[in-house]
Amino acid sequence: MKIGIIGLDSTHALHFPCLLAQAAQRAGVEISYPLACQAHSPNLAISAQRVERITEQVVADYGCTLCEAPEELAQACDGLLILSFGLQVKQAMVDRVLPFGKALFIDKPLAPDSIAASKLIQQADHFGTPTFSASALPLHPNFIQFAAECQQHQSKKIHLSGPLAKVEGMSARLFYGVHYTEMAAALLEDDCLNLQVNESNSGLHISGECRNGRKLSIEARYDDNGPFRLVDQDNHTAYEIPSGSPGLLYSGLAAAIAAFFIHGKAPIPLKQVQRSLSWLSL
Repeated sequence: MKIGIIGLDSTHALHFPCLLAQAAQRAGVEISYPLACQAHSPNLAISAQRVERITEQVVADYGCTLCEAPEELAQACDGLLILSFGLQVKQAMVDRVLPFGKALFIDKPLAPDSIAASKLIQQADHFGTPTFSASALPLHPNFIQFAAECQQHQSKKIHLSGPLAKVEGMSARLFYGVHYTEMAAALLEDDCLNLQVNESNSGLHISGECRNGRKLSIEARYDDNGPFRLVDQDNHTAYEIPSGSPGLLYSGLAAAIAAFFIHGKAPIPLKQVQRSLSWLSL
């Protein structure tokens, strides 16, 4: 299976291809990366500063041939990883490759806001393009186990906490808050009555409630350098997701992306991802 890499200004381009290939190999499928496209944002400092370094490493590791146009990748490959760091460039790349109908994984966030996400979903449906987007946390094995236990025990009080990263020129609320709202969407499901996201100098404070009485609170702090913590306050059980090791953090997401490319079905509906973005826009 040939997968194209679009967006060589993201450190995810250094980690995802290897983890994805390993996950696919366990399923009996070999993945190669014949083509890549830089698709970076020259006016965004962090993108401009690291695109050449990441490009050099990706080409060395996977033997990619660089292309100027994403359409070249869409024509030649079976699926595409869209990893561009800048939101405008990423959205432009998605718009250009959607008509080809090839399976797309779009790195988080799916879109700049809920309205743009809705338009993207409509386009994907129109062209019949399988599309998947998610952050790492809702697909991490520890979170999946935690959510299952909360469901089994019908837990009513859940608390999540962890770090919130700052990147110059980017919105921490959008880029890193989506980790937390995607976990909230999984825990509250379609039964959510309301969810509020409040921003302060220390970070994000999120609270939500379900019709069945389940209450969720989240504290994401700029000064927190620890793991992501998941606590069932009713049953006094807790899990952690390490934030420092890419191999540990992205393992569940890599397996989900591999399964998506192999079978063509996204494990998380785009409508659920869109709802996560809508909460951040409130």
